[in-house]
Amino acid sequence: MKLLLVFAFHLSFFTLRAQTEKSIQLDEVTVESARMVEKSDRKIFFPTTQQLDSSTSGFGLLSKLAMPFLRVDEVAQTITAPPTMGGVQVRINDVVATSNDLLSLNLSSVLRVEYIDHPGVRYGNDLGFVVNIITRRATSGYVIGTRIAQSVTALMNSDAVYGKYNTRKSEWGIDYKLSYFDLKGTRNEDSADYLLTDGSTYRVHRRDLSHHSQQMGHKLQLHYSLRDSLRVFQMALRGSLSNLKKSRIHREISTPDSLYHANINAPDQSASPALDLYYFRRLSPKQSLTLNAVGTYIGSDYDYSYNDYAYHADGSAYSLQSEALYEHRLRPFTLTVGAQWNQKYTDNRYSGATSAQTGIRRGEVNAFAQLQGELAKIQYTAEVGMSHQHYHQGNYQRNNPFLRSKLSLSYPLSDSWSLNYDFSLKPYLSILAATSDVSVMQNEREINLGNPDSRPCRQTEHTLSLDYQSPRLGNSFSAFFRDNHHAYMQKIYRNNDNQFVFTRANQGSIKFFYLSNYTNYVIIPKHLIASFSIMLSRMWNFGDNYTHCYTACNYQAMLQAYVGRFSFDAFFDNGYRFLEGESNGINGSDLTLSSTYKHKAISLSLSCQGCFSPHALQNRTIIVNQFVHKQFTSRSSDFGNLLKLTFTYRLSHGRKYDSPAKRINHSDSDSGILKN
Repeated sequence: MKLLLVFAFHLSFFTLRAQTEKSIQLDEVTVESARMVEKSDRKIFFPTTQQLDSSTSGFGLLSKLAMPFLRVDEVAQTITAPPTMGGVQVRINDVVATSNDLLSLNLSSVLRVEYIDHPGVRYGNDLGFVVNIITRRATSGYVIGTRIAQSVTALMNSDAVYGKYNTRKSEWGIDYKLSYFDLKGTRNEDSADYLLTDGSTYRVHRRDLSHHSQQMGHKLQLHYSLRDSLRVFQMALRGSLSNLKKSRIHREISTPDSLYHANINAPDQSASPALDLYYFRRLSPKQSLTLNAVGTYIGSDYDYSYNDYAYHADGSAYSLQSEALYEHRLRPFTLTVGAQWNQKYTDNRYSGATSAQTGIRRGEVNAFAQLQGELAKIQYTAEVGMSHQHYHQGNYQRNNPFLRSKLSLSYPLSDSWSLNYDFSLKPYLSILAATSDVSVMQNEREINLGNPDSRPCRQTEHTLSLDYQSPRLGNSFSAFFRDNHHAYMQKIYRNNDNQFVFTRANQGSIKFFYLSNYTNYVIIPKHLIASFSIMLSRMWNFGDNYTHCYTACNYQAMLQAYVGRFSFDAFFDNGYRFLEGESNGINGSDLTLSSTYKHKAISLSLSCQGCFSPHALQNRTIIVNQFVHKQFTSRSSDFGNLLKLTFTYRLSHGRKYDSPAKRINHSDSDSGILKN
């Protein structure tokens, strides 16, 4: 810990020294444009030629930008943030992008990447980060390509094919992704002490003797767009199928009374078609109107068995997400006025040991106005709005109005330094499954219970950051505070049958504070780049009958090297640590090494994830409740020393580009089923 803090101090000191450094060669300054530009509500990254040329997909490019707090896993094709900091949404030209969109992204058309770490209501709810990739739009020609990613040490692959054709005002496109895994290396183990009603402690130790999971997934997208100088119409039809064929666990359970075994099986299937319609109209050179509507259906089929205990869940979910935006670029500022109307209905039927039928209707209406401009050198974005949320399930019905507001300020202290402040006030709502009036058994002692009497909480956030940027060095120091008032928090209690119920309820508050420093330094221009981030955080959880506090230090480091047609990447993460409610979570550390060879339309990559960790720690959770003290650990040999070989091929002809067009989009993947 001390070594990390000393290293972070020296990085900050070097940043101060770099402000007055005069020995940088002029040709290095003029050849490379600024890699990052600070705005009031976002950071704008300009990828270097080396980063674009050495990347094989959008995932590869984003991983090389080393954006603060984001973990881009090119192997698993995921982009995540620390669990306590919200979700991540990726867009391409303001369109919510799928993994296939990032795989088929034409990197030569990328202009810049916008990184928004405190997005407003126009981007959706419960988001901590938005990444928007801005590209030039193709006006002619075609492109076809494929990506084949196969694990060498585990039975796991992810393959994709795509094609786009442009002529005059029209574009047709299709992309398909197939994913498959058959894994047997996961082992879960937990030790739990249960305080019984007679005052005695009942200790249970559980460990997996075998764990077999097998899943196949399909994703298909067809899209069409028509565009001229005044209007844009786009339509996309998406479909996904997911089939977790096997999820079988053979577990040994040791209690004070006996030693016995349990067989657990949880196959899961889902299908989800979606239709996305979008229309953009330029009303005048300074005014525009944007309309978007997305309809989604999710069909789910879930089975769970724990020895003699078994239930089946068959569900359907329907949602409509719509939005309208009006923008007027006035002389002193830009005015944006918008409204969102979202409706969702779920009909989930449980049979077997758990018998219930839940029909949940949840709706939300947001209206907001935003001003963005500059006043006395201060760049600002000010947003105010109202949110009305409706919830109905059986006898439970509620309406919750909320005031929403957001303010972002950026002041340039000099050509290299800027001071930034961000404030937001918004409602925070739990996932749909946690609000269902259903209880399911987790094991012989524990029960998961939904709580339909939950209400959104009020979330307030403040961020103050000091940023430095030069052609070779970038540094950002931030202080952040969040207060979730009357938060929807974990609640664990014991019933009269000595069973322990895990649920959630509105209680006191959750407070979260951190200090962080992020540094990016070009060691050798065009050849070697290093980045390092460290975050020291403090968390307070005030429940009805508990107070839990926790301090954590999290850090990441990345090194990128470019040599001719080869590129090499090394990434280390010590594993995120957090406390939420009565659960102390620890993610496993990771060292990933990768190398890529690229020649014209072909590239070949070899990566190793979880290096030097034959039984990689996936996560560890410690329950610190007054009735239950439990430690759960999950390890996987499948993801330890995981070698993956990736081949990509891209063929294009007659491609011409113009400037990008803005748009919006929404998606839905919450089935609302309460699972174990």
